[in-house]
Amino acid sequence: MIYRTEGLTGFFKGLPPLWTRQIPYTMMKFTCFEKTVELLYQYVVPKPRAQCSKAEQLAVTFTAGYIAGVFCAVVSHPPDVLVSKLNQDANASVGSLVKKLGFAGLWGGLGPRIIMVGTLTALQWFIYDSFKVAMNLPRPPPPQMPESLKKKLAAPGTTEVPPAPVAAPIKEAKEKKPEKSAKGEKKQEKKEKKAKKSDDSA
Repeated sequence: MIYRTEGLTGFFKGLPPLWTRQIPYTMMKFTCFEKTVELLYQYVVPKPRAQCSKAEQLAVTFTAGYIAGVFCAVVSHPPDVLVSKLNQDANASVGSLVKKLGFAGLWGGLGPRIIMVGTLTALQWFIYDSFKVAMNLPRPPPPQMPESLKKKLAAPGTTEVPPAPVAAPIKEAKEKKPEKSAKGEKKQEKKEKKAKKSDDSA
């Protein structure tokens, strides 16, 4: 039917908007999920992942999967609307549909799609992680910043205070003070002795 009405190109008419839907969708699905898991264990879960039970880890997986699904729905919704409209109207094109729908029309139905895609994405990650838990497959820890990058970021903030070179002269000055006082005492003793001799001679 498509070949009779639209020819061979009819099979590929929705390919560009399909790419613009699936590529951001897939990128967001994995990137946002991994980052969300890392942030949940860092700021929300009150203990490290190694100390969490399997049920707690799966709860984190479901939550991160749902959040990732919300972002997936947002970034892929306008192309999804275009793909749906192209399938409904054989004579329509991407440009004509964008002009007809406008900016607001491209975002129509976003709320129900967030619920649908969020739930599906959360279930996908939950089933995937549950299978790994049931089969005792290794689960990599949440990604962390490499140590080399931590050192590079910490290097500009570190300030080394050089030792003060005035410590030695101060000690020397303190040591010299008793010598001066001893000399003064000797001079006073000599003066007193001279004064006594003069008194005796008198």
